[in-house]
Amino acid sequence: MRKQEYKKYIAAGTTAFCVLAAAIVLYFLLLRWDHVMKVVGGFMSMLAPFFAGVLIAYLVNPFFTFLNRHLSKLFVKFHWAKDQETAQHKCRSLSSILALLVVLLVIVSIFIVIIPEAYRSIKNIIDGFDGNSRTLGERIKDWLAGYPQIEKVVMPYYDQIVNEAKNWIQGGAMMDWLKDSAGPILSGLYAGVSTVVTTIVTTFISFIVTIYILNGKKTFLAQSRKMLYAIGGKKMADAVLAEFAYAHAVFGRYIRGALADSFILGCVVFMLMNLLSLPYPLLVAIIVAMTNVIPFFGPYIGAIPSIILILLVSPIAALKFTIMILILQQVEGNIISPKIIGNSTGLSGFWVLFSIIFFGKIFGFLGLLFGVPMFAVVYHIVSNWASRHLKKKHLPTETSAYDTSGPIDMIPDERNIEDALDDALDVGAYAVDAEKPDDTETTEEDKEE
Repeated sequence: MRKQEYKKYIAAGTTAFCVLAAAIVLYFLLLRWDHVMKVVGGFMSMLAPFFAGVLIAYLVNPFFTFLNRHLSKLFVKFHWAKDQETAQHKCRSLSSILALLVVLLVIVSIFIVIIPEAYRSIKNIIDGFDGNSRTLGERIKDWLAGYPQIEKVVMPYYDQIVNEAKNWIQGGAMMDWLKDSAGPILSGLYAGVSTVVTTIVTTFISFIVTIYILNGKKTFLAQSRKMLYAIGGKKMADAVLAEFAYAHAVFGRYIRGALADSFILGCVVFMLMNLLSLPYPLLVAIIVAMTNVIPFFGPYIGAIPSIILILLVSPIAALKFTIMILILQQVEGNIISPKIIGNSTGLSGFWVLFSIIFFGKIFGFLGLLFGVPMFAVVYHIVSNWASRHLKKKHLPTETSAYDTSGPIDMIPDERNIEDALDDALDVGAYAVDAEKPDDTETTEEDKEE
């Protein structure tokens, strides 16, 4: 008995000590937060090739699976492998290399075709800014010629905007912004040979990591499940695996659908702008496609600067582009996007907007891109937690059941159903006994008859 009391005291003391130690550690971490973030940043930069490899492997995995499945069928058909499993094992390395070659081909195409054309478009904007802005200013004056009071208010603001834009574009600020926004590869090329070598080595390591992950993903997943069951037990491991499976499905559908949707929209914009003879077709198509990845705000973020660029060349062309992009956004939002992405997250419009603003504020551009699927996973976890606790309290799990101002009826579980049935049978049997006449009385009546 005394041993049991000592064990309780020891457990309580150990818990208190751990809580106190954790609080002290957290206090000192907050005091040296800048130093901690530097250490974390250095650690993350050291693991950057592995994170990049995991991301590339996740994005390439559907194409890798497609290649592996079809190549293994050819191996079996031509008797290069005895069965499907052996063929898939032999084809994994070949499929992963082919998948990465496709990724490299896309990257090289972007550098060879898209970037030079986009650079020429930007250079044309810079060179023709003076003439285009002067022409646009003269047209605005002509439009406001009959309204001198409005012209006195509008034109000073227009001149101020033009001067600031001219200083930003032709003063070098725009090129500095492009250099800062071009990413680590372009900044590495700009910085020097040593950084270029480091970037190449990092990229090479990322591709090697991708090949290893694609070839050994089954083993890695099995090892992860093994450790999860060893640490948490079956019930907790099953719940965690179910949530990871849901997160994988949501992220996979969302990312692949968003990329495909943006690619299709960019190609359609490029073709229509060429048919309508609108200026800067490739540059505008790239802007629209890249910003369309961002849900809700993306179409407006891409359309507004594109309209301004085209407006500098021709107001009629800007009007044509505005009408075209409005029609395209309706078609994309109501036909293309539902077919490709669908309601992959299961969130309402309110929660989509909330997740974009919340995660965008915390994680910046990455939060805008991945905030919706991240919040969808959190929403699913919280919803499952609420459903489990409602079931324990014998309350309904459907949201529609709580759309009332009155009390909520409890729902019986299996045990309560059995008890209710037993009670009903007892009451029924008692009622039958009460209505049934006595045997002796029945005999006497029969005798009298």
